[in-house]
Amino acid sequence: MSNYQTKTQGMEQWLMRLVSSALARPKLTLLLVLGALLLLAGGLAKLEVNNSARVFLAVGSPEKIALDELEANYSKDENVMFVVVPPEGESASSPETLALIRNLTDELWLAPYARKVTSLVNFIDPVADADGGGMIVDDLVLAGDEAKLETQETLAKFFRERPDVKGNLTDKNGEVTTVFLTVAMSSEDLLAVKKVALHARELQQKYLDAYPGYQIYLTGLVMLDYALNEASDADSGSLVPAMIVLVLVLIGVLFRAVVPSLTVLMVILLSIIGAIGAVAWMGFQLNTASGAAPLIILVLAVANVVHIISKTYHLRQNMPNAKPLNVVLGAMAYNVVPLSLTNLTTFVGFMSLNFSDVEPFGELGTIAALGVLTSLIVNLTITPLVLKSWLGRRKKPLPKLPKIQFGQLAAKVIGHARWLLFIFSTLAVTALLGLQLIQFNDNFVEYFDNRNSFRVQTDLVQNHWGGMGLIEYSFDAPEGKTVADPDYLKQLDAFADWLREQPHVNAVIALPDHLARLHQAFNNTPSAIIPDDPYLSAQLLTTYEISAPYGHSLSDRVTPDYASSRLSIMTDNLSSAETIAIEKAANEWMLENAPLLSGTAGTGLSLAFAYVSERNSQSMLMGNLVTIITISFLLSLAWRSWRMGLFSLIPNLLPILIVFGLWGYFVGEINLAVSVVGAMVMGIVVDDTVYILTKYQESRRKGSTVEQAVTDVYSGVGLALLVTTVVIALGFAVMATSSFAINANLGLLAFGVVITALLYDFLFVPALLITADRKSRRHTVQEV
Repeated sequence: MSNYQTKTQGMEQWLMRLVSSALARPKLTLLLVLGALLLLAGGLAKLEVNNSARVFLAVGSPEKIALDELEANYSKDENVMFVVVPPEGESASSPETLALIRNLTDELWLAPYARKVTSLVNFIDPVADADGGGMIVDDLVLAGDEAKLETQETLAKFFRERPDVKGNLTDKNGEVTTVFLTVAMSSEDLLAVKKVALHARELQQKYLDAYPGYQIYLTGLVMLDYALNEASDADSGSLVPAMIVLVLVLIGVLFRAVVPSLTVLMVILLSIIGAIGAVAWMGFQLNTASGAAPLIILVLAVANVVHIISKTYHLRQNMPNAKPLNVVLGAMAYNVVPLSLTNLTTFVGFMSLNFSDVEPFGELGTIAALGVLTSLIVNLTITPLVLKSWLGRRKKPLPKLPKIQFGQLAAKVIGHARWLLFIFSTLAVTALLGLQLIQFNDNFVEYFDNRNSFRVQTDLVQNHWGGMGLIEYSFDAPEGKTVADPDYLKQLDAFADWLREQPHVNAVIALPDHLARLHQAFNNTPSAIIPDDPYLSAQLLTTYEISAPYGHSLSDRVTPDYASSRLSIMTDNLSSAETIAIEKAANEWMLENAPLLSGTAGTGLSLAFAYVSERNSQSMLMGNLVTIITISFLLSLAWRSWRMGLFSLIPNLLPILIVFGLWGYFVGEINLAVSVVGAMVMGIVVDDTVYILTKYQESRRKGSTVEQAVTDVYSGVGLALLVTTVVIALGFAVMATSSFAINANLGLLAFGVVITALLYDFLFVPALLITADRKSRRHTVQEV
């Protein structure tokens, strides 16, 4: 590497001309840069927030298309589930429980955007007309009949005869019952989810107070969406301010002056405002995942400005009589190339998140990338102006920076290079073996920790009643026929019976059960069987539709033209692997036993999430590969050395692979968030490598030995790299405290990668350079 000739001078000269122009024309610079940022900030007025779980399904993806088609043909299942757990000695059908359910059912009809309320008391169970004139379509438990003995007998018989009720309106033991509120929220009302969720919580508390001893839990898709809202609000309302305060304290302690802290705050705010404003103009909506972007921009913006301020301090102390302009130009000249390269590679790393099949991650990457770009522009233009003005007005000498004995560290690394190489290589190989233990899995209920009310209550619902997992099918009737076709109904009924026997399946709702009950009531027969006559089946369905009370039509079960029917499978809260396993087993069963149903793919939010999570890991493999190739190409181009570009892969990839290997040992599973970490942190990890290798090459170009070059790197950028790494690591550590698992896992893994990268950059890379050079020299001597 001693004959290496860099050609970054052209890049450095161009960038320094930009800095010099900014310093020479301060008013014009401020007008242009702040004016542009002000225009971008105008987009904040258009910014919208969408924390629906559905944003994780990409527009145009097979899962989103299938789910949209299902909901267009039937109805959109946006619901709140009230799960009522009676005290000891009571049951789902006891009079007091029925009274509670009756009152709650009546009140829920008045809830915002209420479309349908379904409970044990208002469940429509057709019965034969006593006069022999057909059937009566009315509530299962009539108002005022809750305490009658006949009601208990009716319910006992009802539970025996209706397989679609247990696991749906009650648990399988008949002890716990549910009330479903289905809503039709306006897409124009951005507060609709909040209105419905808060109203549900008010009713929950009201009935807990009115019925001591009863437990009432809330779950459902509306509560999931509101939990995402709460998680996003908690992160933006607490984590970002906490990190800003922490950063300002650290900067204040390090530089012991007010202006450096204010400069850092300025860069943070301008970078965040510029990035968020830009995407607002582009029509982006913030969501739970992309809402983490301000925190990421914050820590990266700090890392940039610390390098500049640190070198300004160093030069000012070494040249106390130099003009402020010369000091600032010197600090910028020292940092401008590595600063630009690190921001460029970080930009590439975040933009590669757009390979993700999950749009919020792509949006997170775009926002963070724009924040990094804005930070670079501010640091090349406004930051030098602020520092020059401050130095010109400051009469006192700058405080001395903390002294860390990097010279001693360099000497120890040089003296023990082979041992360090052996130790860190052994640790790397050991950690990498953990990669084979990693399995992909996901469970959207576990996206929240126990600080979130939704997670706590949904776990309790799982224990008492069952999960909120839902797999759906829309089965087309045979060509030229309707859903009243006997063969179609029999195969559908057999499929439902098979599903009810499967593990983790709590209930199956299918058309044959309802039709068989209509047939029994209409003909006053002792058992419920599916009619053999398609015309009779069609007549029964039509009669029911005419008689059904408001909110109880079959529009959510059968299409208006009777060409298709819907089958719903209610499951426990399952992982993505378990959810996909149920669908695959169902497809195999239909292939062998139900040819009229075979070939129909499942859908539903649970299944859609499962497939998107699985496919996202595959798409991010491509994203990681493109990131690696692009960053290596950019570094090779900047350094004009393919050898150095390839060498940089070692410290850039090892920390990521090591942390994933350790994750394999201690966690074993990766989810939607973990799959994008590699691409996200790649650009960040490169930062330290770029500074170390750039300064190493500059020293070697001046004729230094490898040992002296390593020492120069430690003394030149050691403190700044240590401080920036600590700040970035603390930023991700704060992010790891999020109650939203996606953000928490991103933060935790990024924290581990950043710390590991620091250790390998500070100890392993210099040891590798020294060892490689010594072997090269021995080889040269042998040849001579």
